[in-house]
Amino acid sequence: MSEFVNSLYRGFISLPVGISVTLIVVSLTALTVAIVMWTGRRDPDLRSNDNVSTAAIRLVGGAFIFVSAFSTSSVWQESTHLADAAGREFGAASSVMNNLAAQRIPEAIPVMGSLREYATIVAEEELVNAHSIAGDGANARLVSATEAVISLANADKLNSDDVKVLLDALSVMSVSRHDRLSQPYPILPLPVFVLVVGLGVLTTIVAAAYPSGPDRQTKWLQALTALAVVASLLSTVVFLLNGESGWMREDRQRPAQVFVAEFTDPPPSSQITP
Repeated sequence: MSEFVNSLYRGFISLPVGISVTLIVVSLTALTVAIVMWTGRRDPDLRSNDNVSTAAIRLVGGAFIFVSAFSTSSVWQESTHLADAAGREFGAASSVMNNLAAQRIPEAIPVMGSLREYATIVAEEELVNAHSIAGDGANARLVSATEAVISLANADKLNSDDVKVLLDALSVMSVSRHDRLSQPYPILPLPVFVLVVGLGVLTTIVAAAYPSGPDRQTKWLQALTALAVVASLLSTVVFLLNGESGWMREDRQRPAQVFVAEFTDPPPSSQITP
């Protein structure tokens, strides 16, 4: 049962953002209209005492705003984690490339080629989706680059200080990649997501049902305002959980893309010392 619920959760947040938001807005709008229309057929005298209903709105609405704000903040911070890890990863890769280019030795070209292939695989396979998966051959390219640096050190092509700098940078790349691939998915645990949705629906119901004196315009204004707030906050949480929007995907891919663009070709032969 839990596996089925988890699969539904993953499926919902994996839908295109437009479809997810539409489902939220349409569902809450239908619920609001149905309840407001139902309260309109009731005796106004039964709806004239707002003390209990006002307290209920404050309690439920306050709980929803608190939990949704907490969830939005948490998901926002976690959603930037991939981009931060990728930034560290390819910052270290750039350091390796610049160091090797400054050596001006032909034996460094295969190392640089392995790192360019690594960056291409990561950009096109690992950073496309919010749910990180290991790209085919990415780790092998990183291992190949590390082995090549060690071979250069053993052949006395690099001094010990440069070898330490290169191996440290490659280690940063490896750790950052592991950190990036280890991020949990979905970012927000299912119980917290259910709590946010449940409180949002309850807030919509309470606002649509109470308080409801004889003024129907005020009633509609209250119900639709609550609907707008709940739908906006729920849509924001789902939007951040999805992570497939263009600007979020570009943030994740930008470090790798900048690296590939900057180090497209091997250094010209004039910069290589035989």
